Amino acid sequence: MYKSIDWSDKDVFIEKIFKNKEELLNFTRKEKEIVKEIASGLTNKEIAKKLFISEGAVKRYISSILNKTGFARRIQIAMFYLNGTVV
Repeated sequence: MYKSIDWSDKDVFIEKIFKNKEELLNFTRKEKEIVKEIASGLTNKEIAKKLFISEGAVKRYISSILNKTGFARRIQIAMFYLNGTVV
């Protein structure tokens, strides 16, 4: 049912976040990285370790992403990244 996606392909990453590329301009490089890691199932602590930032910084990035998207939960970020829909 789900296609395998090469997460290292930045074009695929960009297309999966938002279909409207103008909306993408509102995301920082770090926010895009955070979205990718959320979708891969990492915890805040794991994301912080992988990206060499504090866990508090990860939480702030996630809050910013949620505000920009209008989503209420991180699972919505992951679902939209993975398949373009929110449940």
